[in-house]
Amino acid sequence: MDRRSWLWRRKSSDKSAGGETESSGSVSSISERYSDDQEALRGSPVRNSPNNARSPEVTSKIEVHETVKSLNEKLSAALFSISAKEDLVREHAKVAEEAVAGWEKAEKELSVLKQHLETTTKKNSALEDRIGHLDAALKECLRQLRQSREEQEQKLQETLIKKTNDWECLKLELETHITELQAQLEARKAEATIFMEHDLQLKLQAIEKENSNLKAELLTTFDKLQMKTIEMELSTRAAETASKQRLESIKKVSKLEAECRKLQASAKRSSPLKELNCPDSYASARKVLSRNLTSSVEIDLMDDFLEMERVAALPEADRRASKGNPSMAEFDALTCEINALAIEKQDMEMVLAETGDQLNISQERLIVAETKLNEMQRQLNSANGSKHTLEMEVESLESKKKELEAQLETMNFEVEKLREEVRQLEGKAAEISTSCQNIEALILEKEQLEAQLVSANMEVEKERTLSSKLAAKCKNMEAVEAEKIELESKLMSAENKIISLGEKLEEQIRLSSGFTAKVNALEEQREALRSQLEDAHIEAEKLRDKMGILEKDVEIEKTVSAEFVSKTEILEAKKDKLSSLLRSESLEAEKLREKIGILENETESKRVLSLDLETRCKFLEEKIEGERKLSAEFAAKCQTLKDEIEKEIVVASGKLADCQKTIASLSQQLKSLKDFDLMLEIEGPDLDDKENFGITNAQESGLRKCFISI
Repeated sequence: MDRRSWLWRRKSSDKSAGGETESSGSVSSISERYSDDQEALRGSPVRNSPNNARSPEVTSKIEVHETVKSLNEKLSAALFSISAKEDLVREHAKVAEEAVAGWEKAEKELSVLKQHLETTTKKNSALEDRIGHLDAALKECLRQLRQSREEQEQKLQETLIKKTNDWECLKLELETHITELQAQLEARKAEATIFMEHDLQLKLQAIEKENSNLKAELLTTFDKLQMKTIEMELSTRAAETASKQRLESIKKVSKLEAECRKLQASAKRSSPLKELNCPDSYASARKVLSRNLTSSVEIDLMDDFLEMERVAALPEADRRASKGNPSMAEFDALTCEINALAIEKQDMEMVLAETGDQLNISQERLIVAETKLNEMQRQLNSANGSKHTLEMEVESLESKKKELEAQLETMNFEVEKLREEVRQLEGKAAEISTSCQNIEALILEKEQLEAQLVSANMEVEKERTLSSKLAAKCKNMEAVEAEKIELESKLMSAENKIISLGEKLEEQIRLSSGFTAKVNALEEQREALRSQLEDAHIEAEKLRDKMGILEKDVEIEKTVSAEFVSKTEILEAKKDKLSSLLRSESLEAEKLREKIGILENETESKRVLSLDLETRCKFLEEKIEGERKLSAEFAAKCQTLKDEIEKEIVVASGKLADCQKTIASLSQQLKSLKDFDLMLEIEGPDLDDKENFGITNAQESGLRKCFISI
């Protein structure tokens, strides 16, 4: 009995020293403790016995070492898996940071693209203003051309009126010319209406194309929205399933907590006589636990069992103090484990929530980026449409320019025609002047014939000279009328003189009858003179008729000459204006050509910018697709982590159930060990009867060491 107590004290002291050094509770301390136990066993006096190598204690120690090694390997594997998971978490964090950096870069590029679009819109507005100015300038050119045409027509009419005498022919020619011009104007009006209708048709076609493009874009956006709604529904379903799984895990944890509380209550109700005394049952419990512990939860349970061993290895004073609540430490350890699991679960839930928030943020950013890309595409389409409209307007301006050039050519051709007509009229005027000269020569011949008349015909000759002067000066109607009046007065005076001469002749006949022969001669002369007077009267009547005709012609010529003078003045002014307008139009045409070249350069630069924008948009789309793929991979990894955590929770719940079973079996074994200790204490005085039971000294010492180690 004294020997057994001494061994007990020795082992307890050794174990107390081992417990003091084993403050950390790590696996290395456990292995050192078992190595110390082996050395103690080797150094014990029982070592010299021949049955030491074959004792079951040594085999149990070897098994314990093997279990320790396996546990160390499992610990290293678990630590390696934990480090791998931490590396994965770090990689996910890096990926998230890279995604955020990519989003920031994309936003910066989008801001740059917005600035480019604003600049392009400003340039388009400036181009539209320029086009408006060009349209106004073209309208002014057309107005000036019309004015120049009218002025040229007036000038030509005035020149025709000045240099022609055959006014009726000129009127007919002018009427024909006016009719031709009216026909040309009507034809041009018809052409202008046709051109406007063609422009309207082109604009309608462009608008229809734009409407079709917009409809196609609306259909594509509607399809995209449907896909997005489907994705949102799937994401909501996934979130609902995740929330359901979380609720189920929370329910499981609550069940575990309730079971732990039940275990605590049952532990409080259990008797305080539960102590660790049976090495065989404890070794079997260790084997069962070593078979069930396979994950991170197994590590925690092993730590708890090691703590239980440390508590069992405390000195007797501590054990006596803790005999009142031997199972409280176990349940406290279990509660600590459950709390640790709950904390880990909360951390994982927080991580999952953060990842879900990040995914939502990334999805929102993707949506914003897609909206921005759609806006950019719309703006690009609008810019392309404006470019198309500008090109159409430039083409219309070029066509108008060509029409104006054609009109200028036609006007130049008409001017040349009018010049030829003026030349023809000048030739006719020269012919008329020659005919007038011939008439003057005839009048001179008449004057010579009239000069042969005697003194009675002197006045007639004067009248003829006056008539010739009137014919030469037909344009001065007032002088002709005055001369006509004078001629009439002179004719009257000549008639009066003739009458006086006849009276004088009669008086002379009365006075001198001797002069009868002379009187007869005078009578003959008088008869000849009368005949000549009658001829002169006839000629005077003819001249009067001619003078009336000439007066009428002079009046007509005055009116026509006034019109012709006014028209020639207007035509000269129009000609000057047309020359100035042609010069200004040539300058403006050069300016327009320069502007067209500038516009072409600007359009080319805009095309280059549009190509750059398209390439940038494609690059951004590729980046967004890559980020989508990364987010999808990140979501898949998060889902796998969730699945692994749920599996670990399930495994932990199963292992907790196994622990509860092992705890129940251990409690039963402890009860049996206590009964066995009581039996040994009762049978202690009969040490000599050990041989009857078949127990050797080595077996007894091994059993006691096992009890002490427990």
